[in-house]
Amino acid sequence: MNSRWSPHLSPGTRRWLLLRAGIAGGSAIVYGLASQLGWVPEVSAQPSSSLKLSSPSGPTCPRKIVVIGAGLSGLVVAYELEQRGYEVTVLEASDRVGGRNLTARRGSVIDELGSPQRCAFDDKPHLYFNCGPARIPGTHQRVLQYCRAFRIPLETFINDNPNAYVQSEGFNNGEPMRRRQYLADTKGFLAELAFKGLGQSRLEEPLSEEDHHRLKAFVQQYGDLDANMRYRGTDRAGFIRGGVVQPGVRNHPSAGIRELINTPYGYFPMHFSETESQFPAMMQPVGGMDRIIDAFVARLKRPVRTGTVVRGIQVAADGVQIQMVNKQGSAQLQADICFSCMPGHLVNGLEHNFPETYRKLLGAMRGVKLSKVGLQMGQRFWENDNIYGGISWSDRDLLQIWYPSQGTHGEKGILLGGYVFDHHANERVANMSVTKRIEHALDMGEAIHPGRYRRHFEVGLSVAWHRYNHLLGCGSGFPEDPKEGSFGVEAAEEKFQLRRPILGRYYMIGDQVSFLHGWQEGAIGTAHEALSHFQNHQVKSCA
Repeated sequence: MNSRWSPHLSPGTRRWLLLRAGIAGGSAIVYGLASQLGWVPEVSAQPSSSLKLSSPSGPTCPRKIVVIGAGLSGLVVAYELEQRGYEVTVLEASDRVGGRNLTARRGSVIDELGSPQRCAFDDKPHLYFNCGPARIPGTHQRVLQYCRAFRIPLETFINDNPNAYVQSEGFNNGEPMRRRQYLADTKGFLAELAFKGLGQSRLEEPLSEEDHHRLKAFVQQYGDLDANMRYRGTDRAGFIRGGVVQPGVRNHPSAGIRELINTPYGYFPMHFSETESQFPAMMQPVGGMDRIIDAFVARLKRPVRTGTVVRGIQVAADGVQIQMVNKQGSAQLQADICFSCMPGHLVNGLEHNFPETYRKLLGAMRGVKLSKVGLQMGQRFWENDNIYGGISWSDRDLLQIWYPSQGTHGEKGILLGGYVFDHHANERVANMSVTKRIEHALDMGEAIHPGRYRRHFEVGLSVAWHRYNHLLGCGSGFPEDPKEGSFGVEAAEEKFQLRRPILGRYYMIGDQVSFLHGWQEGAIGTAHEALSHFQNHQVKSCA
């Protein structure tokens, strides 16, 4: 193991114990051990700050606002400012509103360059596919506050389901395994190893006899070990048969920890639902994520000017001038303030007078690659496998299958048949025709649900966001290594600089300059920050 990740610690210390537990079993076992030993302090959640804006009052107050882009952050700015009496014009290059908040249902258009599609799902309320954002974590209070204020009905989104599957050609002879069995076996074998390690310590800071007793009890319960502290299988992995009117017959445990760590599932997917934005409970709007967009649009006083492509932005001390083109031809628009959620990697292609440092930052941004596949199934066969919502994982390019949380026990259902967020995998998938992408998704699904996936498939669609017209990426990112094509979230200073307004007149917003890249909460957060800056530096000074 790389020494960078394995600092020298004396065996038997508390740090050593937590480090070993973290390497082996992830954050869940670390937190459990620390809590059992009384090492975790209580913390209180910090409430989110409320947005405070006032109406323009003084004669020199800016009143004319232009918003470039009708993505969620742009709509938030437009709504909040219109509510306070500002004259707001929203310009959108596409013929639709919402940016990457796109719900496909019968008749919807997927405007992917080279692969335009029209959704052919059956016309039923639960037969829709969220091509972009599809879930709302309980921690994303800005999104949820708007849903509450606009009375948007919500329902539970099941993100994590141990009854779903994990499948890899190099694991379990290529056969799918229930996630619950994988998790239970991994905990069992790791708990057995952890107990063996406790007896070999030379203590820098000795564990007391009481600590040892409590650790033994915790490890035994954590891994469901037998009286001899050996893992022999567990009811948590599920039964082969029985368990109701007949005794339950347990699944046989895996061959051992070596087999379990021979699949990529143990390195990221096993722990993904423990992150800040992935753990239960999660929500979704009833009828599709675009219900949020619809609610904003319904409350705007002036309609969004769709089909209007911005060609140039000139920022001056007294305002902003926008050059644009639409079906009527070229035109100019003069405004006091501009808020823009246009993808940063596209902005540098405009005619603008931005400062050189700002220009260079925009030039470093790249469209992030992300693709999805949606499949209509004529039968909800997964429910016969006791799967209601959640995600199955594969080590193939398409990575995931999502089972719908809506339409339970209905005749049909829409699966997310592939969710690709690896850069190189997206290169391969996006270069396929839509037909081949769907075929690729069916291959993966057939390996997890043999004999039923293809048989019940009816119609599908796919979107590769870095080929989507007027967006050309799932937001923008700063590559850590252009050769590798990976996009990190560590470009803190770059994002802070891009969020500083140019001459107090031009604000860049959107999840692309947040630290919740790809989430609606990030988009709203930057919109609120820009509005607060506008209030404190423009409105107050003119009142």
